[in-house]
Amino acid sequence: MRFLSTNGTHAAADKATGYDPAMSVSQAVLALFVETGTTQFSVKQLAEHAGVSERTFYRYFPRKEDVVRPVLSAGASQLSDLLIHRDDSESLTVAISGAFAASWWADSPIESQTLRRLMKETEVFRAVWLDIIVETENRLAVALATRMAAGTGNARAKLMASIVCAVIRASVEGLDSQSHTLATVFSHNLDLVAAGLFNVEP
Repeated sequence: MRFLSTNGTHAAADKATGYDPAMSVSQAVLALFVETGTTQFSVKQLAEHAGVSERTFYRYFPRKEDVVRPVLSAGASQLSDLLIHRDDSESLTVAISGAFAASWWADSPIESQTLRRLMKETEVFRAVWLDIIVETENRLAVALATRMAAGTGNARAKLMASIVCAVIRASVEGLDSQSHTLATVFSHNLDLVAAGLFNVEP
C-alpha cells in the first residue's frame, strides 16, 4: 500500500529530520492490519512490530485504536490538497474524480477494502473511523469552497463534501476489482449523484 510506506512522504514530519515517529508507528501497524486481515493484536505485539516500547506506543496513542489516526488523517489531508491543486478549468466532478484517482485509496483498492472492513471490527475502531470521516468531510468542504470561491462555511460545499465521502465509502465497499478500478467506480458513482448539485450554479 503506497501510502503506508515508511518513507514519511505524507507524514507531518519533524522539521529537522523529516521523520515523524508517530506516523512511522501508525504506518507499520496499519500495514500489519492490512496484511493479516485483522486488528486482533495486543499493544505489546503492535509495539514490537513497529520497533518501539509499549511505553513509547502509549505516549503516542492513548488507546490501541488511536494508532490508525495519523495515517488516516493524513489521507484526508492528501485528498483535499489534491482537489485544491486540480486545474481551475476542470468542472467540480472532473476535479473530484481526478483527486480521488490520485489518492492512496484508489492506488491500493484491495487494501482499501480490507482497511474499511477492519474499521468495523470493534466499537472503538468504528468511533475512530467516524472521526476520520468527519475530518475528511470538513477538509473537503474547505477545498470545495476554495474551488468555488465561496466562504469556508458555505452550506453547498459542506453538503457536497458529505456526499463525496458517502460515494467513497460506497465505491470501496462495492468494488468488483476484477472488472473495474476503484477510481472508475468512484467516478461512475459520483456522476450518479452529482449532476444537479455539483454542476449547477447555486
